[in-house]
Amino acid sequence: MKQNLRFVAGMVLIAFFLLSSTTSVQAEHEWDHRYTISGKVLDLDGDTVRGMKVEIDCSPGKTDESLCDLNAERGSSTGLSGIYELVLHFHSSDHGKTLILTVEGEEFNHTVDLEGGDGEMAEEDRYVTMDLRLNGDVPVWSYFMPFIVMTILIIFTILFIMKKKEIWIFAPKAVQTGVVERTALVDCPKCDAKLRSDNMVRHLTSKHWMKEDEAKSLVGLSDEEE
Repeated sequence: MKQNLRFVAGMVLIAFFLLSSTTSVQAEHEWDHRYTISGKVLDLDGDTVRGMKVEIDCSPGKTDESLCDLNAERGSSTGLSGIYELVLHFHSSDHGKTLILTVEGEEFNHTVDLEGGDGEMAEEDRYVTMDLRLNGDVPVWSYFMPFIVMTILIIFTILFIMKKKEIWIFAPKAVQTGVVERTALVDCPKCDAKLRSDNMVRHLTSKHWMKEDEAKSLVGLSDEEE
């Protein structure tokens, strides 16, 4: 009798540990379900719309709270291709619940499907395609987004090349003014000759026999400028 009781107690303990281990593994696996929804955002004419933000609506009465617990901050934007991709995490008990996506204030319902083709819960990651067609007006700038991005890239590339080659469109005014003043022709106060201002002192001292300091004073140059 005692042996039978010990045998039964041992079997109960073994069953308890097995169930605990299985439950632990299942719970850990359930939190690792990755659910990816991707697709295009389209306008009324079926054209892809770029630069649109796709978000999960977790406001009261919308997406189930259990779906929002791990995914409230997950969102996506359509790039130049007009394609969005949401990578979400679900529990197996979330199967059949409704996820509400929003784009430009419009709502799109998606039912979470975690079952495989055999009707059993699938263990692998799920990938779902879902295009979102907008019924309202689409911002005009979204159609020109590729051209805007390309123009910005071209401008930054040109500026980068100019900086590397030390080419500047607008030189400092002081430098430009100095170049003009030193290269402009001026009239000699003693004769009809026209010379550059930096050559006028030499002309006055050699042709008109003036002292250098008198010539500089007449031309209006100081010793430092000369």
